[in-house]
Amino acid sequence: MHRNRLPHAAHAILSLSLAVAFFGCSKHTGDAVVIGKEHVAAVPAGGTPQDERATEVAHWIVHVEMIENLRKVNVYVDQPQSEKLKVGDRINVTYSMGKYTGTVWGAEINERR
Repeated sequence: MHRNRLPHAAHAILSLSLAVAFFGCSKHTGDAVVIGKEHVAAVPAGGTPQDERATEVAHWIVHVEMIENLRKVNVYVDQPQSEKLKVGDRINVTYSMGKYTGTVWGAEINERR
């Protein structure tokens, strides 16, 4: 006879965890002002990172401040998009925020204003 690998309680816990993860965030969209930009260089193969945020691939971060609530959000962009933006530019940003923790993640620029 084939036994189920996970007991019923484990299935319930897994289902509840997935539901909390899926419904545990909300999307916010609004206008923001670019307050800074940053380039984090890639770590050379076998090298020691100079910056703890460094990965195998270089990335560009645009720091924005939401106009409505003054929340500061970091938006990861590609190099051409970073080069087009200047400090003081007004842009439209969408980001996800955890309902329970307030953690901001998944931010993206919608359009340049």
